[in-house]
Amino acid sequence: MPEQQQKVTLLTLTADPQRSLWTANGGVNVSAVGLSTILLMKHGRPRIRRWRAASTWKLSSRGARETRGSIPALARVHPQWVAASDEPKARETGRIVSRALGVEFLCWPDLREQDNTGVAYLDAAEFDQQVKRLLEDPSTRFGTETGLEALSRFESALLRLTAEQSGNGIVVSHGRVITLLLARHNAIDPFAFWKSFALGATVQVRARSWQLISS
Repeated sequence: MPEQQQKVTLLTLTADPQRSLWTANGGVNVSAVGLSTILLMKHGRPRIRRWRAASTWKLSSRGARETRGSIPALARVHPQWVAASDEPKARETGRIVSRALGVEFLCWPDLREQDNTGVAYLDAAEFDQQVKRLLEDPSTRFGTETGLEALSRFESALLRLTAEQSGNGIVVSHGRVITLLLARHNAIDPFAFWKSFALGATVQVRARSWQLISS
């Protein structure tokens, strides 16, 4: 991963300060030069069911409201399509966005989160410790999948998706895989980024190079 860390700034998407648009200082405004912009969006707030795997959690009513509130800001990039993971909380987030914007919706299973099946529900401190280890050493196995395996699956899916779809788009996915991708292609502190990357937030990147760009 790049040694010199890239400074990342925060732009507010809505009145809620926890929901933000991340961009990088000094990046290229790809919309101005005719290249595609992709918004990588973290799914909305889920209904947490501790006795069930997180991959089965659905979008909460609050998450749905917050997602609808972000539509005006998402519309500014003029997306032509929305794709989402098949995990319910991400799929439901993506459908709300696509319907509000009147654009095509696609469900791509390989956009799902790093698979930690088999890991019991952890308290916040222990979960943070496990994720920090995974992000700082992606060869770490957390559940059934290493960070590297998840990253390879996720990036391959994004490359196939953007080869098939033209124009700007929104990809609704999950915190760990998005962070792993950005850390491979940008000089960021992965754990600090992951901690600050709020539910429903987006990162704006250049299609296929996954470089953070300015809005």
